[in-house]
Amino acid sequence: MLALKASTGLGLGIVADGRILRGHRSAAGEIGHVKVEAAKGLICRCGDTGCPEAVAAGWAPTVERLRSDGQQVDHVRDPVAQAVRGDGQARSIVRESGRRVGEAMAATVTVLNPRAIIVGGDMAGAFDTFAAGLRDTLFSSTTALAGRDLQVLPSTYGERAGLVGCVRLALESVLSPHAVDAELARHHG
Repeated sequence: MLALKASTGLGLGIVADGRILRGHRSAAGEIGHVKVEAAKGLICRCGDTGCPEAVAAGWAPTVERLRSDGQQVDHVRDPVAQAVRGDGQARSIVRESGRRVGEAMAATVTVLNPRAIIVGGDMAGAFDTFAAGLRDTLFSSTTALAGRDLQVLPSTYGERAGLVGCVRLALESVLSPHAVDAELARHHG
């Protein structure tokens, strides 16, 4: 599965056989900084050009485009809320963000062939709109085999996903019986 965090930035968690794949230098999943044609020549907040974050992350298309139209927008959550309320311009911008993310993820989906993409982060607040855009470009840009059974789903825990993940990580790694026994053995061994 691929866990997509779409908010002010873009990140991707890769889970295979129940394990998070981190990569050689723990840099796996930097989907926000692969190079895409749609961002060619556009400066990303990382300082480089051509990154999907420059056209698809919340700080770029959603916040800045609405601000340039004179709207009071402070965070990506504002246009997401507007999209949920049915604001046509905000819905269009959120959907376009999904399209750009889909373009950036297409090769990853083709190569890794995940069963599901779980969408989290602030953009998941307008999941139907964002995911519609994501599906538009993702499925048309992957192989038929890679996209055949692929599901695009919202994060189960919504805004609480980070907190729930931290708690689960603590329970599984720090407070598990094996970890507690190992710690006790280390101090009393």
